[in-house]
Amino acid sequence: MGNTCKVFGVFLLFTCGILNVASAQVVSYETFFVGTNGEEPELPALAQDIDGSLNGTAPLGGAYGEGVTFKWKQKLNQIDAINSFDVTNGDRPVAGVILASDGTFYGASYHGGANSFLGLIFRVTRDGSLHTVNDFETTTGVNPTSLMQGIGGRFYGTTDNVSGQAYSGTVFAMSPAGVIKTLHQFDGSDGALPEARLIQDSNGTLYGSTYIAGNFDACDNGCGTIFKLTADGTFTTLHVFDGDDGNRPNTALVQASDGNFYGTTEFGGTYGNGTLFRITADGKFETLYSFCGMSCGDGKRPNSLIQGTDGNLYGTTQFGGTGEWGTLFESSLDGTLSTLYSFTENTPGLVPFGLTQSTDGKFYGVINGGGRSGWGGIFQLDMGLQPFVTFVLKYGSPGQTGKILGQGFTGATDVSVNGTPATFTVVSDTYIKATIPQGATSGYVSVTTPSGVLTSNVPFTVIP
Repeated sequence: MGNTCKVFGVFLLFTCGILNVASAQVVSYETFFVGTNGEEPELPALAQDIDGSLNGTAPLGGAYGEGVTFKWKQKLNQIDAINSFDVTNGDRPVAGVILASDGTFYGASYHGGANSFLGLIFRVTRDGSLHTVNDFETTTGVNPTSLMQGIGGRFYGTTDNVSGQAYSGTVFAMSPAGVIKTLHQFDGSDGALPEARLIQDSNGTLYGSTYIAGNFDACDNGCGTIFKLTADGTFTTLHVFDGDDGNRPNTALVQASDGNFYGTTEFGGTYGNGTLFRITADGKFETLYSFCGMSCGDGKRPNSLIQGTDGNLYGTTQFGGTGEWGTLFESSLDGTLSTLYSFTENTPGLVPFGLTQSTDGKFYGVINGGGRSGWGGIFQLDMGLQPFVTFVLKYGSPGQTGKILGQGFTGATDVSVNGTPATFTVVSDTYIKATIPQGATSGYVSVTTPSGVLTSNVPFTVIP
């Protein structure tokens, strides 16, 4: 499919706010990192907490310069460092954090721990205490790069390396107690360096990508792959990139509302500046869009992708645009792409990463540079979308209790799972506990509040 690129003009409203008139979206800069609370945040996306705050990691800064976990409190508009890493408890936490079913945050630190440079999995409790869940050893892969929680509360993640082996990396499973099991070890021919976060479908199948290897003839070190790993351990390479269709897939796959998977590559495509692609569960692949960079103003090196509640894809590019410091873009599922905003030397922030949509309907991300101290910050993209609800885990069985996140829950009168009423407790204005009702089927969850009915952004899957 050919490129369709539309770039909107912007003008400065305030020191920290920019309005894009052509499409009525507003980009604003919320707050900035100052070193003690983190420096130069990167991927992945921010994670919403039960108190409505957004949480993440920065790989640098903090009390010891080795990175932090942080909490951004929107009402106070401040970033607080919750933990500072000091090598013994982690170093360079590049994988962000995830809110787990027990209400605490888990994350992966690329370096640090008892084995110094091998990395670890950590947990942040509700009181802010930092605990090591697992120290990686040479027998379990080293340098963890991602973590997610799937069906049944089991964790899944990836490592970049296997000690002493080139073109490697692993997919692993981890119990809540921290016991690691290697599910697959890469050898180069099937990919290497699986850096992006995995996703899991309702059948328990994991999908992911490797940043390099696969086709050594097409790209130096290989162009990367897309793979799936079923619940019974069957590994399948779904696609091997050849450069023309993309090179170095770098974002977590998105399973969109049409059931297909979408992602980006950092390089490759028609102009060498990255691509947006679609792939089906059985491996049918299509490059939807090739970024052309400065000449088109659409950005280059895309580095995040999500589906918004309007059904469109939203993402960021690391560089390019009209000012060469990255862009925000929107795309339909057929690859018709519009550049929403360009970061420039005249904007307070540069180099966006990690876009996420909060339940207030707005998109948030981090900027890797710029700001008052030059160490980045947090920005907001408001497309005028309505508030919604979401889940800590989007899978569960009848009788289990799940966590619903949102806002305006005080005084809520009904919670339904695909139309079946559920018993629930309003814990706070931003957090509801609900029991999955007997007889419920998979579908959207709705919460009736005094201000109206809020619907979930994705369907909830009922596991028999």
